[in-house]
Amino acid sequence: MPAKKKTELIESTEVLPVDKPESSALSEVGQIMHSAITQNASIDTLERVMSLYEQSQSIVARQQFNEAFSRFQQEMPVFKKNKTAAFNTNNGGRMEYSYASIDDVVAAVQPVLHRYGLSYWFEQQQNGPNIIITCNLTHVSGHTICNTATGPMDNTGKKSALQQIGSTVTYLKRQTLVGILGVACTAPMMTPMAMCPI
Repeated sequence: MPAKKKTELIESTEVLPVDKPESSALSEVGQIMHSAITQNASIDTLERVMSLYEQSQSIVARQQFNEAFSRFQQEMPVFKKNKTAAFNTNNGGRMEYSYASIDDVVAAVQPVLHRYGLSYWFEQQQNGPNIIITCNLTHVSGHTICNTATGPMDNTGKKSALQQIGSTVTYLKRQTLVGILGVACTAPMMTPMAMCPI
């Protein structure tokens, strides 16, 4: 009897196009640049015009990011606290809390982020005993914001050194991601997070 072929159902997610900026500032700067080049303007003049053009592009990119993020938040899914963490504290007590895992958060937000031209990535550093995670959220226009959190190694339970790092990284990734997206998180924060537009 022939073996049945395994098929996968791939859900297609429509990506909304990013409108080209209709900005009088960009149009005027383009005309000035063209005029400066045709008149053999000095390098200093061209650099000033280019700087103005880049500033105008940055403003438009930020506006496009804000619009896309606003639309994302209107469709932001609800996260269920379907995971529980429990561990013994150093003073002999016990702590428990419920939270949404990073896998559940990613599965819920990625299709909506993608639809509006948004994406994210993480940067990881270590400063002595502390792990530093930065979540960057960017739009296809080029505008990016970031959210950074720092925490010590998770030495709860009987984790090995590598497991302590992995647990801390996972925790901080979840915290920075839900923080930058504006999602309520039930897990306690290790340190205050800093929003830093770039």
